[in-house]
Amino acid sequence: MVKRRKIAVVTGGAGFLGSHLCDRFILDGLKVICVDNLITGSQENVKHLLKNKDSEGNLLGACESYWPAWCL
Repeated sequence: MVKRRKIAVVTGGAGFLGSHLCDRFILDGLKVICVDNLITGSQENVKHLLKNKDSEGNLLGACESYWPAWCL
């Protein structure tokens, strides 16, 4: 039987709490998908995660889609 890895989707993952959740889930062996519009979060909080093979993120896509004036 094939064992599947669990996936955690963290909305607000670039914020203080969300970035720590991402770190913890990766340590626990989960694949992490971080989604954040960067209105209150910071890309600095998750830039180390972008290099990790167990994480992927959409940090600017939501911002560009919904709040283009705030992303300038």
